[in-house]
Amino acid sequence: MLLYSFNGEKLSEYVEEITTYDKLVESLRSLFLDYTDKLVQEEIGYEKKLKEILNAISSFKGNLKDVEPYEPRSFVVLDGASATIDIEAGYIGAYAALAIMFPEMRRIYYNDSYGIIPSDPSLLRKTPERVIFNRLIDLVRERKVMELAYHIIKDHRPELILLDGSLLPTPRTGLEDKSEELRREYNRYSNSICSLHEEAKNRGVLLVGFVKRARSKILKRASKELIISMKPEIEEAFIGLPDIYDIIITDILLGQNEYFPMPPINIRHSFLHEIQVASIFIKSRGDMTPYRIDIGGIATKGDRLDIDLIVKSLGFIKNYMTSLGIPFPILKVDEEVKLSRRLIREIYDDMRYRYLNRRKGKMLTIKAIWGEYL
Repeated sequence: MLLYSFNGEKLSEYVEEITTYDKLVESLRSLFLDYTDKLVQEEIGYEKKLKEILNAISSFKGNLKDVEPYEPRSFVVLDGASATIDIEAGYIGAYAALAIMFPEMRRIYYNDSYGIIPSDPSLLRKTPERVIFNRLIDLVRERKVMELAYHIIKDHRPELILLDGSLLPTPRTGLEDKSEELRREYNRYSNSICSLHEEAKNRGVLLVGFVKRARSKILKRASKELIISMKPEIEEAFIGLPDIYDIIITDILLGQNEYFPMPPINIRHSFLHEIQVASIFIKSRGDMTPYRIDIGGIATKGDRLDIDLIVKSLGFIKNYMTSLGIPFPILKVDEEVKLSRRLIREIYDDMRYRYLNRRKGKMLTIKAIWGEYL
């Protein structure tokens, strides 16, 4: 049996049997239902406020039906994936970045676009605690996507680069202060984003980031690392609104095929000066949460945003929109780079066979931890 989320993503291939003690289940269910009632009461409060805001910001909304579809002469879509194997000796992480060039549907990756962490098996016993390791592999994965995009611009110079994800760096979490290795990787990751932005501007390439999970608070300007500018009327409209995610605000404000705001939000990084992004929220389907579109590169070169190129970016997204509300190139590259559980399980089986063959039937280092399911 397959389970799917509301945006069409496959969550699981299996349904587990519930074996939990029945009275404990009843207690938990009751707790969650009471929690839901409190959530509803809280939402009623800010939903009323948002409906009052609607009139004030309506002139900054647009509809995709009024946007001309745009087809670049060539474009490249990129995504990355990662996975972790938990074994007795520590953690093994795998990462991969892949690009697909349109219209030729050519797949591109380099020798350093995929790999293992730690790359040296002798360092396996020194792998950090799980939360730091997960953060490390996330940063490496994202850095490899940015580096691949940078080299594609240099080698192929497409008209447009589409990333599955944001054009803004993920904020520091505080874990970087606990691990020197993580701190160094965060710096490499930040530098890779800066290099991509700079190269795109210098070569006249349009950067577009499609953010499926817009857990940001840009509209409330709740960021220490970002300098966020928007029309004063919009800023004033959101004064007094609770500190909630953009995705909640825009889900109430937008109808199907609507986007907001235009002109877009202008975002600069406070200390990574190469980074400048124009952001717009778009609701492609009425029954789905909105997405955020980040636009950079040649569209943000100079002090002013190039509105014509920003509208072209919206036309590009519209041109490839699927019934799932996600552009086809994003779905395609996500499908082809994914490191699924089944794939990792098969690779682990190959590792185990090779290990047992070399160790003459003995097995120690790569035993999976009890309770861990690959």
